[in-house]
Amino acid sequence: MTIAVTAVSGQLGSSIVRALQSLDSDEQIVGLARTPARVEDLGIDVRPGDYADPAILTQSLTGVDTLLLVSGNEQPEARI
Repeated sequence: MTIAVTAVSGQLGSSIVRALQSLDSDEQIVGLARTPARVEDLGIDVRPGDYADPAILTQSLTGVDTLLLVSGNEQPEARI
């Protein structure tokens, strides 16, 4: 099974990835981030994941069985 986690460049998304990695299961973990180049330390496949670009998001979710959606209610500059 392939699990995708959104917002992996943020604190919550990256923490979720690390928690999934600690389970030592056979699931493949894929990360989604608006700027994949900012995510270098997770050791997973990180794909583009901008909610405002449905075509790219659809392509990035190809082969994903489960999606864990991490999203905030505020604009990025207003988030903690």
